[in-house]
Amino acid sequence: MNISPHNLFVNEQDDAIIILNTISGAIFELEKSIYDKYKNSNENEYKNLPYYSELLDLSFFSSYADSEIKGNTLTIVLSLSEKCNLKCYYCFEKGIPKQNNNSDVHRNIPDLLNAYLSINQGIDSVFVIWFGGEPLMEAKKIQSLSKSFIEICDNYKKTYSATIITNGTLLNDEFISKIGALHIRSIQLTIDGGLNKFIDNKSGNQHLWQSFNEALCKITNKIIDVKLRINVDRDNILSVKEYLTELAERGVLNMVNISISKIDTLCKSKELSYEEFYKHKLDIIKYLLENLEYQRIDEIFKELSPIDTACSIRSKNAIVIDSQGKCHKCEDDIGLFSPIDTSDIRACINEINNNTLQDRNCNNCVIYPICKGGCPKHWDKSNCVYKIEYITNLARIKYNNLI
Repeated sequence: MNISPHNLFVNEQDDAIIILNTISGAIFELEKSIYDKYKNSNENEYKNLPYYSELLDLSFFSSYADSEIKGNTLTIVLSLSEKCNLKCYYCFEKGIPKQNNNSDVHRNIPDLLNAYLSINQGIDSVFVIWFGGEPLMEAKKIQSLSKSFIEICDNYKKTYSATIITNGTLLNDEFISKIGALHIRSIQLTIDGGLNKFIDNKSGNQHLWQSFNEALCKITNKIIDVKLRINVDRDNILSVKEYLTELAERGVLNMVNISISKIDTLCKSKELSYEEFYKHKLDIIKYLLENLEYQRIDEIFKELSPIDTACSIRSKNAIVIDSQGKCHKCEDDIGLFSPIDTSDIRACINEINNNTLQDRNCNNCVIYPICKGGCPKHWDKSNCVYKIEYITNLARIKYNNLI
């Protein structure tokens, strides 16, 4: 047992160091003299040194061994349609043409769920992510399938819940009134900033923008987790603070969880580099905390917490089903050819149980427990240094916010 490679040095003072242990997610201060004693001692002598039991509890001596990722939840990402009422310039950026959804292909999914639960007794919950396109263009199908899923889960005494990822413009009163009955526990709204960017980036208009903001206010009054994902590029990064300020002035800001995401697009002139993105993201986080007194601290610092897996492609008990009834392990593959169809239940179950571990050795990276190697399909080692720097700075902000 040696000092863990997953102790990230957040800050160094004259007589102390601030450490984020990425296995436990704990941030703590340790005297330099004590750290040096551990560093220069044999592990057999650790028990005689100060704070040994406390540091043991903080995973100060632990190493992280990646193992087969299982879990007790079956996760289904379900894209009912690739159609959308908006036209985000970065959507389907690889040039994949949008397909017309097949109205019959999803009839097999309840049978698939029933078959999977019948042979996998270790599953205790089912989680569905309604995805798109714009999933609310198939609102009636969401309601119909949800009813089937709930009945099946009740039959097997499993917990069922769902989330929906939407642009928010079709969240009308009728659908909002049914959120509880559909077991939708969270909603993610995706935007690009204020009105101007809604028009520029999404080909939206003032009427749809009004619909979005009205829906946002209505769902925040429900007992539901509302997440606002703000996609950023070079053109809209400056408008993000303006929109967040608007939300604060309307009394909505502290009722939603804010996340900032990088737009990846073939329009490289618009795309932020990872170095630029992390710099801007930290600036927005500071603005939320210092200028807008944002109170959802756990969400702001969520990236400092250890996770089970970065994405579905590395998880067992996970599947992505597209609008053609084709099965994948990755959301990026929606709309691409797959030989696996929901009509072939055996093949689908095999795909659910499949997991693809990364073929690179990230385990000893200091931030691996909270990063899990990121996206296996778009990983670029050259960006890792910026990710580590970002996590270090984020931990520093959290520590300063706590003291």
